[in-house]
Amino acid sequence: MPKNYGIALNASGLGAAAAPVAINGFTLNAVGDVLNFGGTAAAANVAIAGWTIINGVYTKDGATVADFYAAIAGAANLAGEVGAFVNGGNTYVFAEGAATGAADDSYVVLVGIVATSVSADHGAAVVHIG
Repeated sequence: MPKNYGIALNASGLGAAAAPVAINGFTLNAVGDVLNFGGTAAAANVAIAGWTIINGVYTKDGATVADFYAAIAGAANLAGEVGAFVNGGNTYVFAEGAATGAADDSYVVLVGIVATSVSADHGAAVVHIG
């Protein structure tokens, strides 16, 4: 069996709401699989009207990926905050970069991953951020 050496993403300003960067092979609960978008990484916790947030993962009945990206990109996120949304067996991630302007925001989809939280600590069903 091949060894998983991990996916360490160290970039900001990736993708766009209409075309997020797709990452295949991301492994939950693997120390080496970590997303570094810049800033001091933290799970998003900004309240967005109509949405529920638990541990950095947003939910809303009937919401689409476009709805999620529009809502979170327009929210007052702090630099380094990362939020996620699960849809169709994939986890869609939005990261506010090291600055609060849109220039370094990142839009990523973790293909085939269903996450239940975002954290600087790796764990089962956790989008590991650094």
